Amino acid sequence: MMNVNAFLKNKYYLFLYPIIAFLFLLISSTSISPIYPPCTKDDSLFILIGKSILDGKILYKDLFDHKGPVLFYMDSLGQLIYPDQTGAFIYTVINLSIILYVIRKISLFFIKPNQIWIIIASFLSLFFITNEGNSNESKSLLFIFIPLFLILKYYFSNKKSHPLLYSFIYGICSSLVIFIRINNAVALCAIILSLVIFLIINKEWKNLLFNTLTFLFSFILICFIICFYFYINNAFYDMIEGTFLHNLKYASIDSFQVELIVIVSFAITIFALINIYIYIERERRNR
Repeated sequence: MMNVNAFLKNKYYLFLYPIIAFLFLLISSTSISPIYPPCTKDDSLFILIGKSILDGKILYKDLFDHKGPVLFYMDSLGQLIYPDQTGAFIYTVINLSIILYVIRKISLFFIKPNQIWIIIASFLSLFFITNEGNSNESKSLLFIFIPLFLILKYYFSNKKSHPLLYSFIYGICSSLVIFIRINNAVALCAIILSLVIFLIINKEWKNLLFNTLTFLFSFILICFIICFYFYINNAFYDMIEGTFLHNLKYASIDSFQVELIVIVSFAITIFALINIYIYIERERRNR
């Protein structure tokens, strides 16, 4: 009989992630699971807006919400696979499957392969507690975990030069997250800031410059494509209003301050944990 290590080594486990994602979302996600009736939560509204986009409506011009456009086009993409709630469910299963795989790759930097299921179970528990499966947070996770994996891969490679391709990917992920919901980009800022400081400490000035330019290029490229689409459809200001300005305009000062404190604290925690671990690991390897 194949033991756990042999099973993981042969990568048969890759087939488990879609199965886990499917069963988990089927049972836990009341807003998109086909076994539950349609509901009136925000997650279901995102599906409706995604369907309207496929019907030819211009987001923010013909219909309005105060989230970023990428969020709704993700729901449109799901409904290209299959209409309505089931399409969103299929897309979310694919998205969660990839997230679980990336979490596995990240976990392997710290723990043994046969311990990964503890991390997977913990993540799914947190996922269940914090959202219904079709939220803006869940759609941002993949674009946060990919840069985290790439930065950790660079740290543990012991290479001096940080690959420009990684920075190109960071820029794409950052712009997509900002156009889902700008608050969700805070974790990415902390991750990228840790890289900047790491390169400064190691006096990799030339590498830092080229990586900064590469990041800005891909970031601006995606932002330009999104903005240009809304500009040619006479909805550029409406998009800026719905994505960025509306929440600032109608948020109370107290709630804004509380959210800002939580976000900054979260960013500082991520930044500190990454750098503390890297420092300890580097010191251990240099002994």
